[in-house]
Amino acid sequence: MTFYVIVNYTGSWNVSYIVYNTGLRNVSGFYSGMGYNYTTASFEVYGLHQGMACFTATKQDSSNRTLILTLGGSSTNSTSMPYGSAKRCVTEVYA
Repeated sequence: MTFYVIVNYTGSWNVSYIVYNTGLRNVSGFYSGMGYNYTTASFEVYGLHQGMACFTATKQDSSNRTLILTLGGSSTNSTSMPYGSAKRCVTEVYA
């Protein structure tokens, strides 16, 4: 299972994620960046399962500029709050 994650923000940000699997152990992680960034989060799983992945992008400054978190090219959330966070979760069934 691969998730395509885009963070669009002019300042510094962090992204944390957790994948909840039915039948397998949970997976979590963290990464940092600055400015527009495109990355993937990949998880190898075997067997038929359903999982939910949640990603949280957090601004690392007190500006009111907008941070946009995008998953898979279309699922977005944003924040303009100082040190604010944007969160998106997706559910997948995979074999």
